[in-house]
Amino acid sequence: DLYMACGNRTEVETIVSEVSKHARCLEDKLPVMLRKVVFIGTLSLHAEGISYARSVVQLCGSSVPKNPGPLQIMFKLSIVRRLIARLTDDDIVNLPAVTNEKEKHLMQLYSRIGTYAVMMDWGSLGMWCALRAAQSSLLHGLSSATPMALTLLGVIERAFGNFKEATRFGRLSTRLVEERELGPEAKAQAYFRVCFFVLHWSESLDGPLSRL
Repeated sequence: DLYMACGNRTEVETIVSEVSKHARCLEDKLPVMLRKVVFIGTLSLHAEGISYARSVVQLCGSSVPKNPGPLQIMFKLSIVRRLIARLTDDDIVNLPAVTNEKEKHLMQLYSRIGTYAVMMDWGSLGMWCALRAAQSSLLHGLSSATPMALTLLGVIERAFGNFKEATRFGRLSTRLVEERELGPEAKAQAYFRVCFFVLHWSESLDGPLSRL
């Protein structure tokens, strides 16, 4: 994190390489690999970040479609909608924290890929990854990636014209970071994305902007 803060890519790459070689198991490698994904994103190298994150997802035994088609997105959306239909907002806020380390890092990776894809205007990939991250959170528990996933889910529902549902997920995202200990990074991401991409469709600008 210190080298990331200093923008020292050479040292970041060295540390990731050394940990990858000498770590005892995948779970020991994932934290530094995820930090590299985050670091690449801070350099605005979103395509590279997506490519590297894909490789890490594959190490975890999962995959990310290169260019998800409409049927893949609608299928994933139907799964998430069915899961959410069983839960109230309070149920979601009170979900237990994820305990599976690999699944926790996968949530982060899907959310990062989804965010970077949105930055690249790769809409279908962004949608698929957001839905995958939301699905994982609902099945396995909350993580610091959950607020971002719910925000992106709100963006998807907004794209389908479902402004009420979009607002619900935006507010859920901010509730999570206010009521659960998910870390300052999750809080900053949630407020930024919710206020700029979701709530301004259903609230006066004074509301979202005041949160920032």
